[in-house]
Amino acid sequence: MKSCYTEEEINRYIDGELNPGEVEKMKEHLKGCGGCAAVFENLRDIGVILRTYREKSSANSGRKGRIALRRGYCRALPTEVCGIKIDEMR
Repeated sequence: MKSCYTEEEINRYIDGELNPGEVEKMKEHLKGCGGCAAVFENLRDIGVILRTYREKSSANSGRKGRIALRRGYCRALPTEVCGIKIDEMR
């Protein structure tokens, strides 16, 4: 079995960018590796939060909201995911 995966590899799994063989290997690894499983859960949760934020900001805004999003105004995002401060995940 492969040693731990990188965040980039786990992100590719979440985004559906792996081939079927790689997907099976990743699934098996995540079942047996608590560290990678925790990274997977955090990245997946962050993805859900960002998609929700984008949906809300696009539904509530026109040009002004797009400019705010581009400038990095993310006040609507939580500062914590699964009990981990977002700054600590970097």
